[in-house]
Amino acid sequence: MKVKNLFAKVLLGLTLAASFVIFANAPTVASGVRDYNSNAIIYGGSYSVTELTNQLNKGTGHPNQSAAQLKDLFAKNGIYTKDFGQLKNGVVTKSGNVIVGGKVVATGVTTMGREYMAGSTKDTRFSYPIYLRHPSVSFRSNSLEAFVSMNYDGSYAYAVLKPCGNIVKGPGVKAKPVTYKAYALKWIDANGNGKWDKDENVRQANVPFTIKGNGVGTTVRTDSNGYAYFKNLKPGTYTITETVPAGYKSTTGSVKTLSVSKDNQGVTFGNQKIEAPKYKLIVRKFEDINGNTKKDQGENFLAGWQYTVSGPNGFSKTITTGNDGSATLTDLVAGSYTVSEILKPDWKVTNGQTRTFNLNTTTEQWFGNQKIIKPEKVSLTVRKFNDLDGDKVQDSNEGMLSGWSFNVVGPNGFSKTITTGSNGTASLTNLVPGTYTATEILKSGWTNTTGLTVTQNVTKEAKTQTFTFGNKENEKPKPGKVSLSVRKFNDLDGDKVQDSNEGMLSGWSFDVVGPNGFSKTITTGADGTASLNDLEPGTYTITEVLKEGWVNTTGITLTHEIKKEDKTFSFIFGNQEIVTPPTPVTPEVPSVVEQGKGEPLPTSGPVEAAAGAMGTVAIGGASFGWLKSKKTLLSALKKIK
Repeated sequence: MKVKNLFAKVLLGLTLAASFVIFANAPTVASGVRDYNSNAIIYGGSYSVTELTNQLNKGTGHPNQSAAQLKDLFAKNGIYTKDFGQLKNGVVTKSGNVIVGGKVVATGVTTMGREYMAGSTKDTRFSYPIYLRHPSVSFRSNSLEAFVSMNYDGSYAYAVLKPCGNIVKGPGVKAKPVTYKAYALKWIDANGNGKWDKDENVRQANVPFTIKGNGVGTTVRTDSNGYAYFKNLKPGTYTITETVPAGYKSTTGSVKTLSVSKDNQGVTFGNQKIEAPKYKLIVRKFEDINGNTKKDQGENFLAGWQYTVSGPNGFSKTITTGNDGSATLTDLVAGSYTVSEILKPDWKVTNGQTRTFNLNTTTEQWFGNQKIIKPEKVSLTVRKFNDLDGDKVQDSNEGMLSGWSFNVVGPNGFSKTITTGSNGTASLTNLVPGTYTATEILKSGWTNTTGLTVTQNVTKEAKTQTFTFGNKENEKPKPGKVSLSVRKFNDLDGDKVQDSNEGMLSGWSFDVVGPNGFSKTITTGADGTASLNDLEPGTYTITEVLKEGWVNTTGITLTHEIKKEDKTFSFIFGNQEIVTPPTPVTPEVPSVVEQGKGEPLPTSGPVEAAAGAMGTVAIGGASFGWLKSKKTLLSALKKIK
């Protein structure tokens, strides 16, 4: 029997040694062992979160391991079953390191146990024996499996050894404090009774709630479901205050106190919409016949006029006047409104098109409009014909000319260029009555026979007028022959250049001489030109037959050689009309000075100096250009003598 007992003891010793001692070829971690000795905080340990949770909630059934004692021991170390969901698998080494996923997360840790061992100190927080020591004091293996908890910031919190349930604390590392989540719920209290009735299922979003207490002071807005959540709250009492939205009133009180001791505790707040007083807006529309901005007797209301109305809270609506000339909006809240009329064609406003006003009672806005009376319109037509025989009259064999342009000017600054179409006409309609002038844009190789400019009064009685222009195409020179033309313009400013305001002169004669004794006199027509065709190439001299009361500005005789390859040449003559002064007398000149030095030249009396629009001076019946010096004046006086 003793042998058997001795053998049993040896066998038991070898079994325990196999459980806690790591041999040279054994795994590094003692896996799956359970510690049933008196040093274990949880007899037999725990290898799953569920098992650990059950042991803390129910106890192990072992002496001094009741649920109350285990919860007390774990809670004083900041360990709660509600946080077990975030536990990780790791190991604690005999050297004092905690390893998770191959990474050391803590060093120099301290383990707890129920038995005193050399190198242990008593934890005085407990009325029952609990001792603290380095893992090397109590570990028989190089490392043991453990549940490891990490703080929110990733730092180490604590570990629980799986074989024995002993707690492993890190030096100077505090366990995560206990925090909870709470809420404020916001609903619409439609009947305002301060109670959340079954039919009141409308939640209010984006409502600010402020929570204060225990070092917390923050504001959170409700989500689409009406909840404002407050997180990471320590156990204790908090004050939650609602910022009541505009247009609502609180029916449950806007400040409430909440005692937080567990998750998802909260308070509810009810609000009732404030019904603002409602007002009426009436828009009235009348025909303001006399335009005095007021509705007078005999001025009717107008139907079918539209108005856009905008107001508070994004209000916008279009209304239309009825048969009585009015349009009405009801149930409007107080505030600033703008009414704008949509103006109809052929009408003008007489008392403003847009009104902005403050609505705080029933309000009427009157709008007056006056009908725009348009003047009767007239039209004109330009006709362009081919005056083959140049007699200024369209004969039956003389057709119309297309593609000819005319500048038309008229009342109120009217100006437009029109071009004849395929039928040789061009028209303007919708014109105001008045005097219109049409000026032909002459084409090269053509001669106007009826006048380049036609002016007519287009009356509302006549309604329309026709402007007729005839043109004759110049004869083309025969092969080997040349042609010439003479252009005569009114040189108003005497600068020898035809400006845009200087027209052509008709009825002026020119003597033409050329090769082989050629001689002929030609006269400018209505367009101020005269032409000769089928001439022999050579040198031609054109001499103007000067008219009385005019002075030539470009030279009275012009000569030019017209070569066969040139084919044609145009001789341009400018003339300025002389302004005739009153009957002149013989001048008496006491002294003569240069203009601009000393005394100025006399402009009346003995010397009659008349400066006309053309810039000429007539002295003693003779006409001179502007006398710019004493020498010029003396020369002029000698000519008079």
